[in-house]
Amino acid sequence: MSLLACPECKKKISDTTDTCPNCGYQLTPEKISEIKEEEKKKKRGCGIGCLSIIVIIIILGIIGSLNEINCNDFSGTYSGTSEMGFTTGTAKIKINNDCSATLTYYQGSMGGETEKGEIIKDGDSYKFKSTGGGGTYNLKISTNKIILEGYNWRCVMTK
Repeated sequence: MSLLACPECKKKISDTTDTCPNCGYQLTPEKISEIKEEEKKKKRGCGIGCLSIIVIIIILGIIGSLNEINCNDFSGTYSGTSEMGFTTGTAKIKINNDCSATLTYYQGSMGGETEKGEIIKDGDSYKFKSTGGGGTYNLKISTNKIILEGYNWRCVMTK
């Protein structure tokens, strides 16, 4: 004997009864078999739904990990010549293993400017994002070489 939901009032009733004691709904053996089959489908649907949610969470985790940066791959100090309009200068960037970075640059007769920030991933590229409001610069990173670009500003640096 098992309990199933009455099709009329939805209250639990025995699968051996002919009539629902709550609402008087008439049950036939065929109707009881049909109700049991529907309840099995509902239970299976929950399992598939739960499995689908787990799969989606795993896929999102994998996608999220693809956007993480391992700054160990390019940490170090890079320096080189910078160009701002018609003026040239020098620049240096120190990238730490935790992706924090310090950018120092000297342009023409201007004194040195230092910006602290972090290296972030933006799609397939990287950026230096100043934490002091100085701006965000595009980074092109290759083996022992970084190209840093900002508005009207470009610097090629090597380790």
